[in-house]
Amino acid sequence: MKNIVLIGLKAFLSFTIIFTFVITVTFTIYFGEFIIPFKYSTLAAVFIGFSGALSVILGHVLFQKRIFFYGNIETELEGRCVKNIIFEGIAANTTFRRIRYGSLFLTDKYVLFIPTRFAIKPRFITLSLEKIKQVAKSRINPLKFFLDGLKRRLSIETIEGERYEFIVWELNKWIKHINNAKDELMESRRRET
Repeated sequence: MKNIVLIGLKAFLSFTIIFTFVITVTFTIYFGEFIIPFKYSTLAAVFIGFSGALSVILGHVLFQKRIFFYGNIETELEGRCVKNIIFEGIAANTTFRRIRYGSLFLTDKYVLFIPTRFAIKPRFITLSLEKIKQVAKSRINPLKFFLDGLKRRLSIETIEGERYEFIVWELNKWIKHINNAKDELMESRRRET
């Protein structure tokens, strides 16, 4: 519960700060003054931030309870014979042209992306830890503003040269857990040979 409250607080602050800036700049240019647009844009941004934080918290609760959007997770995990989940969370796949929402799972052998139940043309992604070359933070890309381009993403590059990007909460934890799981898998393979 504490984790969800912190995520909600981070969402509130980021929504509020970004929208205060965008609305203030827009109205300052339009009206030619700063003080009045700043007051009203801050008020509007707090409302947007509160609404955004509530939606983020609701999303995390639905994910943890595995209901509504995330009602297909257990079936998909069982169908893929997934065991030993190390880390999991809500994610958005921004690899392709459209943003696709779902869940990201780290197991002892794979990184899996499972789209939500209502995804149009769902794309399931299964990345073997053995084939992951690099895990890092992507750079901020203002050109992808509407695909959440102002946020760093989890970037996974494979040995074959494919690159996948996911928007996740707790980005540093994801990088750490994936690298640790990859190292443990490689160490166990070395011991077997």
